[in-house]
Amino acid sequence: MLSVFEVHLTEGADGSGILSEEILKETMAQIMTVEDAAAVGFSVVAFVGVALNAHSRQNARRFRDLVRALPEVQEAHVLTGDMDYMLKVVVADLAALSRFINDELLPHDAVRNVRSSIAMETLKDDNRLPFA
Repeated sequence: MLSVFEVHLTEGADGSGILSEEILKETMAQIMTVEDAAAVGFSVVAFVGVALNAHSRQNARRFRDLVRALPEVQEAHVLTGDMDYMLKVVVADLAALSRFINDELLPHDAVRNVRSSIAMETLKDDNRLPFA
């Protein structure tokens, strides 16, 4: 099975089979993970549920634009149930999480309320697809 990196190497950016430096950098940024986030200054992982003020396409679009612009958000999922979105957020400390929620999320006009849970320990962090 080929990895994303191997596929880019095989196909090349222009079909020539040669991998450009730009494609290499993009690919590495997409697949690179940090094994110990705390070692590089990110010691808090939180899961932040967000409920929107109104359920309209425009409101959802505004919130999605916000989420895409926030580097602290590692993952964002649309949910069923009482919360509309679940965000996986990585920050340096609790003060940074507080700033993120109070300065970025809550003031946004699309957001009705926010609930957060802080991960005490990560048992598994593996984004591999479960191919047999």
